[in-house]
Amino acid sequence: MGAVRATEPESHALSGQHLRLKLAAVRLLTSAPIDRLLRNRRIPYGAARLLRVRIPDHSVASGTAAAVFFGVYEPSERRSIQRGFPVDLPIVELGSGIGVISSLLAFSMTKGPLVCVEANERLHDILCDNIAGNNPHGVEVHVVGKAVGASAGAGVFLRDDDHLGSRSATSEPTGDGSKLVEVQTVTLAELTDQFSEYALICDVEGAEAAFIFAPDGLQGCAWMCIELHDTTWDGQPRSIDDLHAGVLAHGFNLEYVDGSVRVYSRPGAGADERAGE
Repeated sequence: MGAVRATEPESHALSGQHLRLKLAAVRLLTSAPIDRLLRNRRIPYGAARLLRVRIPDHSVASGTAAAVFFGVYEPSERRSIQRGFPVDLPIVELGSGIGVISSLLAFSMTKGPLVCVEANERLHDILCDNIAGNNPHGVEVHVVGKAVGASAGAGVFLRDDDHLGSRSATSEPTGDGSKLVEVQTVTLAELTDQFSEYALICDVEGAEAAFIFAPDGLQGCAWMCIELHDTTWDGQPRSIDDLHAGVLAHGFNLEYVDGSVRVYSRPGAGADERAGE
């Protein structure tokens, strides 16, 4: 994959006043009455409004449908992907949720496969439905009902019934509607061992430390769009800066920054075809 070396990475940021105004507008636009009007419809999505995604009445937090419609659902990740990604490589998406970002990927992919890893089995039906409606090239899609971890086996995760996913749990539920569930875990190396090269999309609430700090954790990865989170690894607190340094140690270059989402590429990984939506 052809790498873009960035001594001064591109960045998308908002000023304090601009951010406050935008957050106020988002709260208004994603209010419950507006959200209810958009549930169980094929909502236009993406920069050119070419995609159609459906948000069900159940298992998804209030405001999600409106957030998708108005373009404020995972905006940093969406903008990062729409800049262009290697559409001719296999893509592994960790934390696929309801398939909004998955649909954005499938819409432009030319080869596949697209591997969607989502531990919350309650989201699999809508995830598959959304991808199926936005896959014009018929790329092969695999949904893996596991969570990424440092080793394969069983893990305990905290699932919020009104949330889009799950996250690693180190304590008991806090009375906010969350519950502990056991899920099977899989390593990134196991997910990608059949690929000589692949691209990675990742939003797993801190579990990215499992492969960032593993010596061969990113073997074969040529490009990635990843949301970094402050987390704890090996008993030690790890900051976003620590995770960023860990990615660079694998030989990646930073291309783009949008909040906590970063795009990296690795030099000398071969040629690719880049496309956004």
